[in-house]
Amino acid sequence: MRCLLIATIFGVAAVGPVFGQGPETLESNPKWQERCRAAAEVVALGPYDPGWRTAVSNLGQCEDTGGRVLAELWRSRPQDVEVLEPLAIASRRLSDQRILDAVLDIAADEGAETVLRLFALGALVSYVHPRYRAQPAEHEPPGYDSADPAFDGYPLALSVSMHGYTRPGARPFPPGHERRILDEVARIRDSTSDPLVARAARHIVRTVRVEGTP
Repeated sequence: MRCLLIATIFGVAAVGPVFGQGPETLESNPKWQERCRAAAEVVALGPYDPGWRTAVSNLGQCEDTGGRVLAELWRSRPQDVEVLEPLAIASRRLSDQRILDAVLDIAADEGAETVLRLFALGALVSYVHPRYRAQPAEHEPPGYDSADPAFDGYPLALSVSMHGYTRPGARPFPPGHERRILDEVARIRDSTSDPLVARAARHIVRTVRVEGTP
């Protein structure tokens, strides 16, 4: 299995346009309806289709179809980084309860592969605030020692980005979802037997704050 390092990126974001439910949603536009339908069909063909990554990316802008299909992709439990990476990127662009429920279930599942759980934790970080980002790397740091405080940032290394946006899905998050996410991550930290997942969850709880809180 390939080892994963998640770099959580936060800072001042250039938050893009946010579309509410109703006539302003992209999927209310007939052209976008067709684009979202076509993207879902390509995704169903599997990741070996040459248009799969583009289709997954497009679903991150489809308020209803994207929420449904991206959640289904998470629940299919992919283990290939080449699949998880575009899935995570598309998911963090769409704030939909169906996706959130899927990644919460996976992050907490002791039977799931470590790489999948770490990608799920990365998606959860982005849902605390769209400025947060997660990018994978394949290897642990040279000389890694879990007991050495110098490596407290592994497998989460913090850096800053100036870009990021999110779009409410057809099933938007309820008020206070950020605190629920951090509470769930704290529970994972305290209960998991996976040392990398535990370290990642601990680093999230120590570092990530809901916007506007100390």
